[in-house]
Amino acid sequence: MVPDNSNDIIGLIAYGLYKRKKIEFIKQYIAENNGTDLEGNIIHDFHMASLQHIDGYRLEAAEFSHAFAKTFWDNLITDVNNELEEAKERFEKEYSQEFEERYSREIDKLNRKNEERKLLFEQKIGLLKPKFWYGVAQSIVASFLILFVVFSLFVATETYRIDAINTFRNLAEIVKTVNAKCSSQAHPPAQE
Repeated sequence: MVPDNSNDIIGLIAYGLYKRKKIEFIKQYIAENNGTDLEGNIIHDFHMASLQHIDGYRLEAAEFSHAFAKTFWDNLITDVNNELEEAKERFEKEYSQEFEERYSREIDKLNRKNEERKLLFEQKIGLLKPKFWYGVAQSIVASFLILFVVFSLFVATETYRIDAINTFRNLAEIVKTVNAKCSSQAHPPAQE
């Protein structure tokens, strides 16, 4: 079945199949003949009959090797696919984790910048807003000034018999001027 020094895999498998059938034949013969050993011609007859089936052994060996190769390749492909799937899952997990960490760092940076801008904005707005007690003090001072001016005019008009209508007109102009000055001090122009 296999020439000397040959690498004929199919022939080697066929020879193995022949040997298996020979062993099965011997076991069956011994079992059917109550443990009696084979006579010399029986093995020779089996061998001669097997020579007629060499092509059958080779065909069976080819089918066997094809089935073996198919099973081997199917298992190899399954293993490779499983390894690729595991590698893909590891990559996706690592990439996803790296992406989440990078995203988190960028969000933290943006939040810090936003907080810094918010504090700066609040500081600038704080500079623009008049202070409460400063405004109260201005109102009190302005009220006393107006009261003083009105009282002074009243005393002056009564004492010196000055024309009251012109005096009150002048007083209204003074009040407008004082209000304008107070207003400009309470709301200074924005500084850049």
